[in-house]
Amino acid sequence: MIRILLADARDLFRAGLSEILRKHPGFEVCAEATSADEAVHLATAAAPDVVILGGVQHLSTVAGAAEAGAVLLLANEPSPALAQRAFELGAGGYLLVSDSGERLIAAVASVAARERYTSPQVPAGPPAGSPLLTARENAVLELVVAGQRTREIAELLKISTKTVETHRGAIMRKLQLHRLAEVVRYAVQNDLCAPRS
Repeated sequence: MIRILLADARDLFRAGLSEILRKHPGFEVCAEATSADEAVHLATAAAPDVVILGGVQHLSTVAGAAEAGAVLLLANEPSPALAQRAFELGAGGYLLVSDSGERLIAAVASVAARERYTSPQVPAGPPAGSPLLTARENAVLELVVAGQRTREIAELLKISTKTVETHRGAIMRKLQLHRLAEVVRYAVQNDLCAPRS
């Protein structure tokens, strides 16, 4: 029996997931959480095999409390970059809310077996720039990776230094990174930009 924790603040969303999952004889919804704190607590207390998490915001926190690779993230965007970032933050699966009930069953079974699952709707291959970022944010990211300083980036893009800092903050927030070195490493590892020579 695969024990499942549903973690999402939306009552109707959890009810719909629960309805689909309870029809499968090998699944048991053992607990439901309506907040990140509750999800973290139940990830340990209820000992689920799989945590289905609605949204990326608290992924790293919940994944840290659950067994390694036990979190199935339900996302809105069929983004390769976001899927990859989800796996980096500890997810074992990446499913879209627009996927079918059959795919939900398949994803839960894969994650329970600790096999990585990605929605078939997510295109394969590295994107040209990050689809999470705007065109201007990608331009700033490329210049940051190239080693340009804030003032130099401002001059090249003909924007103010404050706007550069705003874009850099947005990049770090969207990619859930906290230091500039992490941003550069992430961009290079994901072929978003070429590293500086």
